[in-house]
Amino acid sequence: MTDREYISVLFKEKDDAKSLGAKWDGEKKQWYIPENINETNKLKLKEKYKTNNEPILELIGEDRTFGGNELFVDLIPSTCWFTNVRSCIHRSDWDRLRKCVYERVNYICECCGIDTKLHNIQLDAHERWLYDDDTHTQKLIRIVALCYACHQTTHIGLAEIKGKSMKRQNTYKQSENLQKKNVETT
Repeated sequence: MTDREYISVLFKEKDDAKSLGAKWDGEKKQWYIPENINETNKLKLKEKYKTNNEPILELIGEDRTFGGNELFVDLIPSTCWFTNVRSCIHRSDWDRLRKCVYERVNYICECCGIDTKLHNIQLDAHERWLYDDDTHTQKLIRIVALCYACHQTTHIGLAEIKGKSMKRQNTYKQSENLQKKNVETT
């Protein structure tokens, strides 16, 4: 099989891309241009859904010390609930961004220290924001790599809504104990 040419297609654009001949790669979860479509449609797909594949090497302006590497509960203002960077940028750009975050820590959770590749655990990119109550503004300061359990625990309010708060509280306690042990042994 030759290298596929992948394109960036939003969910709401999938029917248009499909009508031009694009195909879905279920394994990579990404659309691509098959070799056997006509040149006109191939050019339309390339122009309309081109992908920026350049890796992100650093996040300019990010403060990697903000919030430290300890697990904490994010208290998010209700006006910001259910919004995030991922929902505001193209999926391919989010994928490039989170890949940068994961690779710079070698796929290790920045809170509990678990090797997510070794243990086959989901790793998430979590946004750490600075909220200014006086001006009612928020500023993205850092993106941190968290294993699934730590990430869910930081969103204890969301866990409460989903009925999973006790499980997340236990994760928080386990993480605190692990961090204390790490401090004692160094």
